[in-house]
Amino acid sequence: NMITLLEKHSKIPVTIAIVIAIAIFYVSSIKIEQTENYVGSNAIIYHFSIFFLLSFFMLIGIVKRKKFRFIPIIISIAIIYAALDELHQYFVPGRYCSFTDFLIDMIGILTALGLYLMLIKYQNLKTRKNISVNE
Repeated sequence: NMITLLEKHSKIPVTIAIVIAIAIFYVSSIKIEQTENYVGSNAIIYHFSIFFLLSFFMLIGIVKRKKFRFIPIIISIAIIYAALDELHQYFVPGRYCSFTDFLIDMIGILTALGLYLMLIKYQNLKTRKNISVNE
């Protein structure tokens, strides 16, 4: 399974998370010539997806189905990064600080957490079934 493989080689998902964080900062630094605030489906998909991926890879690389005490820290880091991203955009010409974008980021973060926890539960159930069958 891909998640188990990534957990065993945790440097890979952590590196992916760092690359995503850098990409978020870079995209937020791009000056936009528009004068209107743009909140279209592309922006919604971007905000949800990018923060989902950031959180999901951090969870895989750091928690690894063992270190659950790190979950609140990882989620807090992702939320703070989302808030700082919006604050950063306030200072970029043509960009703006959007609470709506922040909320979409939060939904992506919490969806990643929910999916990660469901996958762990599924894998644990699957492992228990395999143990009972092999006994």
